[in-house]
Amino acid sequence: MTHARILIVEDESILALDLEEILENLGYAVLGIATNAASAIELVCQSQPDLILMDVGIPGDMDGLEAANEIWNRFKLPVVFLTASVDEKTLKRIKMSSAYGCVSKPFRLEELSIALQAALTRFQSEQT
Repeated sequence: MTHARILIVEDESILALDLEEILENLGYAVLGIATNAASAIELVCQSQPDLILMDVGIPGDMDGLEAANEIWNRFKLPVVFLTASVDEKTLKRIKMSSAYGCVSKPFRLEELSIALQAALTRFQSEQT
């Protein structure tokens, strides 16, 4: 799926801007960057992305896992997680979520690209 529209949810501004450039170079359209759950949900309402690339450790009332579950329950949109934290508790929460993939930070370009393609393909096949 080329030209898919992606929303980035990442509170580290340098990483978010790097992700934006990487995704655009891969042929994706980046609809925006959110730094917390509330702005992510608001941007989902406004921009209707095809996929959300979500940092697990965003600050605020909801972390990335809680925000992803809220987005799935309200909008039925796929989420691929980014995480620097690969502890057992986080992995268990990711497994129990509605995640369409997970990429560990620091990530390799190929790993990110494959995770996004797989998530979009899976989501598209589930819609038919």
